[in-house]
Parts: sequence; structure tokens; C-alpha cells
Amino acid sequence: GGSDGPPTSSCSSTIADINPTTVGIGETVLFNISLPNETAPWEIEVNWADGTKRDLSARKQPSGVMASASTNHKYTKTGTFLAGWTATDKDGNK
Repeated sequence: GGSDGPPTSSCSSTIADINPTTVGIGETVLFNISLPNETAPWEIEVNWADGTKRDLSARKQPSGVMASASTNHKYTKTGTFLAGWTATDKDGNK
């Protein structure tokens, strides 16, 4: 970790909680990820828990604006999935 302490972040999605959620074929899940601008840029890996991953980045923004990224995923099979994401800042902190 750096001297700034551990990174903090927030995520909102169309799924209201972080428990595994059952989705049907064709249902779409959205992640809107906001991260501290001071430690940008961020590299983000989203794992949709169905064998699919997506790499994103959140770049430094003007002062007072959070670094952010958005992505969505349409499931091709019905099941229960615990999707999540990991963000790594410019100093390698997760």
C-alpha cells in the first residue's frame, strides 16, 4: 500500500446487492464504477462469473470529478452468478 492508505471505491449495478443473483438468458447487468481521482489512473478487471472478463481503465479527471468506468454484460445462459471487479491504482494498490 501507498502512503495514501487503501483505495476506496463504490459500485452500483442493476442488481441491488452483492449476493449471487440468478439471471435469465438475455438479462443485462450494469456496473458503474467510481474511484478516487487522486490515485488515477486505474486498471479495472470485471469478472462476470460466467467465464467472461472485461478489462477497463479509469483515467484521471478534472479536479473534483471521480475517475469512473462503466460496462455491461448480457448473459447467454440462465444461472446464479456472483459478478465482481478489481481495481488497481497507478501504484499497484488494489
